[in-house]
Amino acid sequence: MIDNKPRITSGSAKGKRLEVPKIDGAKSARDVVKLALFSILGEKVVGAKCLDLYAGSGSFGLEALSRGAESCDFVDDNKIAAQTILKNTNSCGFIEQATVYTQDAIKFVCNTDDRYDIIFIDPFYKEGAHRFLFQNLAEIMNEKAVIVFSHPADTNTESLIEKTPLKVHTQRKFGNAVFTIFCMQ
Repeated sequence: MIDNKPRITSGSAKGKRLEVPKIDGAKSARDVVKLALFSILGEKVVGAKCLDLYAGSGSFGLEALSRGAESCDFVDDNKIAAQTILKNTNSCGFIEQATVYTQDAIKFVCNTDDRYDIIFIDPFYKEGAHRFLFQNLAEIMNEKAVIVFSHPADTNTESLIEKTPLKVHTQRKFGNAVFTIFCMQ
């Protein structure tokens, strides 16, 4: 039997399999996508303070922790997802570096006083409130921070960042999965 659970692809927790929350429409990034993404991020991950919005299983934030990130805050408004993230952070040995919030991503961004170096955004593809989220992200970004946004190919990323200090740094497509990396102008 083939194990289709996502895994940590590199670092201190390499090879650890992650639980995926049993939620309709839940998805997890394929290993090839995470490998490509973290290859682009490179050393930027080491010592970074990360935020994983719409975290699901916590796959992106846990990968960052495994590769040397200082800490990661995980945000998902689904209680099943939050419980799954807690299980995954514990099984990977990152419970001390992780904080899990069961909260709406937009409310979290608007109410936190923390600042981040890397922000992962991996919502359900049907989610539509991204413009308001992007309007507020610059407020919680450190000077050289990046945003990694996973989205369907037909998403107009330029419209999401209109009237913000953000710009597209790079974009990659893997089948139906696309991720765009934004940075400050």
